[in-house]
Amino acid sequence: MKRSFKIEISFILLLTLLLIAMGTFSACDKETPAPEKVEISFETNGGSKYYSIRASEDDTITLPTPEKEGYEFLGWYDNGDFSGEALKEEYIIDGNATLYARWRPYVGVIKFESNGGTTYNDLPFNAQKVLIPTPTREGYLFDGWYKSYDFAGETVSGTIVPAFDMTLYAKWSAVIGSVAFESNGGTKYDTIYTSGQKVALPTPVNDVYTFAGWYDNAKLSGTAYFDYYLPNGAVTLYARWASDFITVSLEENGGDSLNDLKLFDEDTLKLPQPFRSGYSFMGWYLNKNMTGEPVSDYYYRPANDVTLYAKWKKCTYLYLFYGENK
Repeated sequence: MKRSFKIEISFILLLTLLLIAMGTFSACDKETPAPEKVEISFETNGGSKYYSIRASEDDTITLPTPEKEGYEFLGWYDNGDFSGEALKEEYIIDGNATLYARWRPYVGVIKFESNGGTTYNDLPFNAQKVLIPTPTREGYLFDGWYKSYDFAGETVSGTIVPAFDMTLYAKWSAVIGSVAFESNGGTKYDTIYTSGQKVALPTPVNDVYTFAGWYDNAKLSGTAYFDYYLPNGAVTLYARWASDFITVSLEENGGDSLNDLKLFDEDTLKLPQPFRSGYSFMGWYLNKNMTGEPVSDYYYRPANDVTLYAKWKKCTYLYLFYGENK
């Protein structure tokens, strides 16, 4: 009987251990359910594009910082009318959401310090592209616009979208040049060297002929130079001589001042057209009373020295007014 009792106890203990083991295995087989995923979308309103994010509620994410040309980023909002305060950079997810980027346009002005070059008015901007102009300066090469007066950093050129007020400074390098003179029988001159400056031209003398100007080519064609010349590199000027000349004196009669003209040998000229504020130029005349027909302004050459008189007609302006007169 004692042995039978021991066997029963052993069996009960074995059965108990088996049941515990089965319960353990059953518990291991059960999986903990994963937390439900939610989606965060980004409406950047013209800024950098971002994919939606899938994450779990109560997760914390760092919101991105988008960019948009011509605009300043003011933050993310959880509504399209941007009411309330901007969201913190460390965003705690509490469900599906669409976040909206808020922007403020850059509004300002660009000023130009051309340092002797072309003068420009201030250039306003309002979140749009602007074209940076290219200035000129006689005797100099343009080396670019810089944001600092000491020309540090990169140049600014072409079409840009400004993000702040700025002053641009023009940098220049002088054109290094020289002028040699071929006087063709007149006074001899040494070569003149210059760095971005005009050269004052001498007036050579010849015992027989009259000086008719300096030319930048040996054929003596094109423009004649008498007073100043700005070389771009090494240049030789050639003297022209004439046996005779005719003087054309100009009486502007209130118009802008013009130099008298000289026609050498068989030269002809196109007469200049003067300017007078508030008046229309009617032509050049051979008499003070300005009667008859005006002289032709193409290929003009009188037989002798002559004085021409400018005729003017006062302009009449018509003013148009729109709207009610209150």
